Amino acid sequence: MSEIHDNKGSEENNDTSNEDLVILNAISRGTYDIDPIDFTILDAVSKGMDAIDKIVRLTELDEAEVELAINRLGTHRLICATAKKRTLLERRGLLFSLTETGTRLLKEKKQFLEKKAAATDLHSSYYAGNDQVT
Repeated sequence: MSEIHDNKGSEENNDTSNEDLVILNAISRGTYDIDPIDFTILDAVSKGMDAIDKIVRLTELDEAEVELAINRLGTHRLICATAKKRTLLERRGLLFSLTETGTRLLKEKKQFLEKKAAATDLHSSYYAGNDQVT
């Protein structure tokens, strides 16, 4: 888990880097393809699931899969980790949150998927003979 960037890191974590801009441009064009597991974990973190055990419970994914995905997302600076005090019930000392880039990626990808679903519904309705398509 040492690959994940801290909230308290350098100024680079606060600024949008060139890599972040490339990712965001690809998302806006619909050419950036995020792994479904990574998308699921980004969505879970955005809903307040800030620890691995919470993400595992919500997503029903294997813990090792979640840890690998979190490392990937951290490497791409889509999430960041903050150290917390360990308790008896929680063995992990990290809390996860979305970075600005992660938040924008999730928002853009959701909008892209909604548009794609709407177009598919419209297409299906047309070919099903529904003349009332609006």
